Amino acid sequence: MRSRRILLVLGIAVALMVVTRGLAPRVLEDRLVGLAREAGLELSVRDLTLGVLSGTVRLAGLSVAETDTIDRPFLTADQASVQLRWRPLLDGRIHLAHARLARGRWLGTVDADGLRVPGQARAAPTEVAADTGEAEEDAAPWPILLDLASIESLEVGLTLADGTPVDGTLSLRVEAFALEDAAGEAPPFPVSANLGIAGGRLTFEGTASTTGKVQGSIEIRDVEIPSLVGIALPEQAPWWGDGALDADLAIEAGADANVRLSGEVRGRAIAFRAPSGNGLSLEIPALTVPVERIEIDDRLVARIGALTISQPEISVRNPDPELDALLGASRASESGSSEEDARLDLRVAEIRVANGSVDLALTEPAPLELTFGELEIQVREFVASETSIEHGSVAALVDGSAPLHLDGSLKSADSGSFTGVLDGITLATFNSLIAAAGYRLEGGTASLETEVVLRGSNIDLDNEITLRDLELAAEGDAFESNVGVPLNIALALLTDLDGAIHLTVPVVIDEAGSEVALGSVLRGALQDAIVGALASPLKLIGGVASLASDDSDAAALGANKIAMRHDEILPEGEARLADWAKLLSDRPRLGVEIHGVAHADEAPDAAARTALATRRATTVRDRLATLAGDAADRIRLGPTEVLESPPGATADPSATPVAPRVGARLRIDVAL
Repeated sequence: MRSRRILLVLGIAVALMVVTRGLAPRVLEDRLVGLAREAGLELSVRDLTLGVLSGTVRLAGLSVAETDTIDRPFLTADQASVQLRWRPLLDGRIHLAHARLARGRWLGTVDADGLRVPGQARAAPTEVAADTGEAEEDAAPWPILLDLASIESLEVGLTLADGTPVDGTLSLRVEAFALEDAAGEAPPFPVSANLGIAGGRLTFEGTASTTGKVQGSIEIRDVEIPSLVGIALPEQAPWWGDGALDADLAIEAGADANVRLSGEVRGRAIAFRAPSGNGLSLEIPALTVPVERIEIDDRLVARIGALTISQPEISVRNPDPELDALLGASRASESGSSEEDARLDLRVAEIRVANGSVDLALTEPAPLELTFGELEIQVREFVASETSIEHGSVAALVDGSAPLHLDGSLKSADSGSFTGVLDGITLATFNSLIAAAGYRLEGGTASLETEVVLRGSNIDLDNEITLRDLELAAEGDAFESNVGVPLNIALALLTDLDGAIHLTVPVVIDEAGSEVALGSVLRGALQDAIVGALASPLKLIGGVASLASDDSDAAALGANKIAMRHDEILPEGEARLADWAKLLSDRPRLGVEIHGVAHADEAPDAAARTALATRRATTVRDRLATLAGDAADRIRLGPTEVLESPPGATADPSATPVAPRVGARLRIDVAL
């Protein structure tokens, strides 16, 4: 009888196990499918087995898709398993020995709004129970322990906004996971993650907790920058042609979702260029960014050490419609965000650019190409929110021969001062800028010393320009029409003993003038500077009016009268000749032509009057040659002149002593 009972119990137990093994997997699968649908997802499993004694659930052929794309699952896995320990259930605890996902694939997309995680924000709305007025006591959640969770070789596939695929592999290991410890605290648990993506690798080693606290280290190696930008900033992706990123960072995240980073980021072989290939191009062989501190919460706070950019090669085209469109889109994006979201607190202790180069090509107002080699930039204490620089300096070699130095500071975007020196740039470089005005630069160099002051909407520029060995040709008389002096004479008057022309060119651009083309402002300022520079030597010799005057009693620009009695130079004439001698000594390109003058009442006939005029011219030439010294070879005799007698003069020169008359005219000439 007893043996029959034992056999009956065993039979019932076996029957229960058979029924359990047969029905439980189906019940469990239905429950998993139901939970997925509540989240807006479709889950399917090719095979589900339950090990009752071992507590192991194994899923084969797992597939998860969004409800509207069932035929395109975003998560698949050959194998997934969970092992449950039964004994802790008696104590009201859920203890999982191992949760494992192996040989799976996850698919995601990147659109204009960034990375889109399938199933995100698609869960069905939760129904809110009606308030019955009766207080309900929430059931305390069961503590959950997990010895080990692992994801092994999960393939990651992203499709960027432009259709470019980015593939990777994820491995994840979580140990000793617990919702809370005996004291009710959320204990940290070790996490190890390795993501191979974009041609490189990203690893994390550290701890995390269910409250969101994270602490550990991030290592990035050989990650392709174009793919990374395509994920984070899809609108900029077409601009990034190449580059790889390395980083060693310490990360700490708090329960308040604040993230703090520190360490170093390095880039190499970076290429940023216009998609068409015809605009901005930037290539950086090496970039180092020491991150002292980055904090991310409701704003971005970044403290960067000595940022170093090595051997950058920059090509700039202006205008550049593609760059304008990119910057315009960025500004539009910023203007659409709230003021708080747009806040950026970025401070860089130092920026160093070493051995760089810039190719500048302008098409407006006229074609102009310049190169800046051996570029060195140093900036100290840059504050982005204020657009301020404690001190900045730039050094470069322009067009391979002209040193350039800039130095200054900015208190804000519209307040600061800079000084600049450019020494010996070839003037022929700028022919395209003056060709439309009928000029051509055939030789010479230019140097510039400038002071720039920013005062709100005003920009003040004090420029000292030095032109050396200038050879300038002009078509027509545009220069004389604008300045009042023929071009060759103006150049002779302006050129000093060293073959240099010095011009002071102040430029003021105010809010009203900012709409005027800069080229027009500079041309006007340069013309004023030339007229001002000419005034000094002309005033020295008493030059006024115009060379074109035929009035014998009107002094003309470049013409001067020497007072004489007979063929003797009077004291006032001596003083005038001394001024001319100084001018000739100071202006090596300047010459003088002497015209002897006689009046009709000073001699009885034409031959005598011509002889008198010739003697006077010779006397003036010899005296001026003595005073001018080495400049004597630039003095020559011109044609004699016979003038009408002044009103009231007697026709008999022997009747009375001849009054002081104009004995010679001196005309400005260009030395041959």
